[in-house]
Amino acid sequence: MRRQATCLINIKYRFGNENCTLMVRQYSQTLTGFMVQHFHKRLLIFAGLLAGVLITSAGCDSQAQQDDFAAQASLPPSGFTATDTSGDVLSEDEDDWRSSPFYLGKVRVTPLYPNPGNIDFVTVPINILQFDTGAGGFSLRAYEAGSSQLILLDRLLAINGPGGYIMRFSPAIIGRKGLVRIFVFDGMNEIVSYGDLMIQN
Repeated sequence: MRRQATCLINIKYRFGNENCTLMVRQYSQTLTGFMVQHFHKRLLIFAGLLAGVLITSAGCDSQAQQDDFAAQASLPPSGFTATDTSGDVLSEDEDDWRSSPFYLGKVRVTPLYPNPGNIDFVTVPINILQFDTGAGGFSLRAYEAGSSQLILLDRLLAINGPGGYIMRFSPAIIGRKGLVRIFVFDGMNEIVSYGDLMIQN
């Protein structure tokens, strides 16, 4: 600052007030430009930090919603969506076959059929809506009779992009009758969807 002030005094002495005023104006513009650049740099850093916080917050919210969905899935079965042997819905339980937050808009599970079911095979249609979804496959599971152990009913491994896929199983594998909750998991054991099946004689 001292060197710049000396320069301005010398200019005033040699060239008069007009040139000195011009130099002061140029110096002021240079200083203002520096301040603007410095402010923009700080603003960009703040924007980056804010974006990081928002992304982290969104990720936390998404995980919390997924955990809440998993907690709902772990509740005892209640009601079921009735379907015929062709898959047509006869009555609907709104809690059944919803997509989890992680898979909302990516995977849609159509109500299994027939429901009620017996010893014959039951079909669970799955629609993949986006590319790069379900790369690790999906599995169909239920609690074994008299146990807290989930057993494998069927597995879907070959997923080649969006489209319709099916999994099938015989209710006899479960080893009990009555209302049973059926779970769809991804390859990382995250819940994708769930619904209830009424198993009859």
